[in-house]
Amino acid sequence: MKLSLKSSVLATVAVATLTASLSACTDQREGLPTPGGSSSGTTRPSIPGGGGTSGTRTPSSGASPSGNPIRDVDTCALLNSADQATLGIEAGSPKSGQTDVDKGCIWDSKDVGEFGVQVNAYGDRGLKDVQSTGEVKQIPAVGKHNAVQYLYGKACAVSLAITESARVDATSSSGNDSQRACQIATQVAQMIEPKLPGS
Repeated sequence: MKLSLKSSVLATVAVATLTASLSACTDQREGLPTPGGSSSGTTRPSIPGGGGTSGTRTPSSGASPSGNPIRDVDTCALLNSADQATLGIEAGSPKSGQTDVDKGCIWDSKDVGEFGVQVNAYGDRGLKDVQSTGEVKQIPAVGKHNAVQYLYGKACAVSLAITESARVDATSSSGNDSQRACQIATQVAQMIEPKLPGS
């Protein structure tokens, strides 16, 4: 009798353990696994114009290298030495991570920290793809190119349409002075416009 009682207790414990194990294995959830603490990326800010992460963006599948209107654009050559002297900026340097459809050049003012200038060329993004932190304003055409102006934080950009799906941005930042940044960005846009495709 003692043996059968002991066997019964052991059997009950075994069944309870097995049931608990089975129920733990059947707790399935829909969706893809994600690493702990990872973010979706939707809250990470983009660079002005929606350039995404520097040097790692893959061109969109719609961007055809043979039909890329900015393929031969040298962004650092868009502001020549006379333009640089007028603006009061040092020689430009290419931004990192350049591709055939995403390239740019950066200039600093000769007075260190006073302002900065950047020209970005996108072969797979048009005016409709602009990302901003403020209103995107339609402004009069710059030369032969339709244009919009917008703020990204305190930086100001003037985007020039090359095609429906390609554009060149003239961007400036001047500390917290967005009005001055817009004046500089407009001046840069006017300087580079005659050298752009479609002029």
